[in-house]
Amino acid sequence: MSKKSEKNPVPEDGIQRFMQVVLSLVEPFGVDKEEDVHHYVVLLQKAVERNIFNRKNKGSLDTEEKREIRKFIAIFKQRYLQLVDNEYTDRPTPIEGRLIKSVVGKVQEAGLTGEDYLKWTFDEFLPENRKFIPPNIKQICANTFVAKFIYEKRGDVEKKKEMGIQSKDITDLANRSKALIRNPDVPEADKKNLRKALKKTTSGDIILEELRTQIEGFEAQLR
Repeated sequence: MSKKSEKNPVPEDGIQRFMQVVLSLVEPFGVDKEEDVHHYVVLLQKAVERNIFNRKNKGSLDTEEKREIRKFIAIFKQRYLQLVDNEYTDRPTPIEGRLIKSVVGKVQEAGLTGEDYLKWTFDEFLPENRKFIPPNIKQICANTFVAKFIYEKRGDVEKKKEMGIQSKDITDLANRSKALIRNPDVPEADKKNLRKALKKTTSGDIILEELRTQIEGFEAQLR
């Protein structure tokens, strides 16, 4: 075995291997010299580290799954009461708990949430299919219901993804703006302009690219 392979063993985990490949290409392709691009490589590395941590700490994920199941049941009971003007008195069984876990997993994999699914069930599906009223938990966890929901809401998934990416972009740019505002080497006039641009971006008055251009310009001056 070579010394290089001893220092940098190939990880067994696929995500780790992916990140190792990305990092190995940074210097050869000069990405480390392009600050605006390299910044997102660093963010990607942090996301990978979070992913690995969460998978290694399965206990915390199990707790999250239990919270999602309790949340699903609570929302179902609330919407059931609103729909039929009567409380849902059936106590959820362990089997129903596993069904809910499966449903939440499927809709999350599709880019949606258990809350999205219940909203669709009570606001759209049940009013159009009154033969299923009053509903029960086992019934609404049926694969046919879930598949119909994912099919009908496939357009919303792309919108959610775009909104999620934009939200992370805004957060990243806001953090970089605040770092520049705290930097004593940045002139007060520039800090004032940054504050104005950041405020306009969060209120939707200017596009993100305008703020990004300003931030990258200031960051370039400080290098």
